[in-house]
Formats: sequence, C-alpha cells, structure tokens
Amino acid sequence: MKKNLEKVKKIKKKKLNKVISQLFKDIYEVELLLDERTKNGKKEYLVKWKNYSLDSSTWEPEENILHEKIIKDYEKLKAEVEMDHRIYELAKKKRRMDSIYSTM
Repeated sequence: MKKNLEKVKKIKKKKLNKVISQLFKDIYEVELLLDERTKNGKKEYLVKWKNYSLDSSTWEPEENILHEKIIKDYEKLKAEVEMDHRIYELAKKKRRMDSIYSTM
C-alpha cells in the first residue's frame, strides 16, 4: 500500500511539474529596465531580458512587469541619474561664471 502511494505521489509530482512548466514557459526574467514611455495613455518600459542580447529588448506595458521591485529600482536609478545631471549642469554653469568673472 505504501509503495503504491509513493508511485501515485511521483506521478502527481511529474504531472504537476509538467503543468507548471507549461504555465511558465512564456514568462521571461527581466534583467533591467532601460527606458520608459507613454503610449496610448499607458506606461511602457523598455525591457532588457536576462540571457538575451540588448537587440532583443522590447517595450512592455507596465502590467507585464511582474515584480514591483524592478520598477522601483528603475525609478530610483532614474532619479539618481537626473540628480547627477543637474549637479553636472550646475558645475558647468559655475565654471562658466567663474571664467567670466575672472576675466573682469
């Protein structure tokens, strides 16, 4: 009886694994969000897929990004880049002003 129960469990596990494989065969892992845009009033992200070339990146609607952390990480990085750009522009402006005032 115990042997039969183990056989049934193994068969069920194999079938379950097969069903799970089928369900997740079209789910790909996001490596990185590269950009964002709004198309037809909906936000989309340019997705770099893990284990695929950059040329394989695709625009995906926000609801296709299954892990919220990926979007939060992208937003954080975007804010840091924007801050770095503002600092760079301010430094450039200051250098221009310094050079103008040093010639007076």
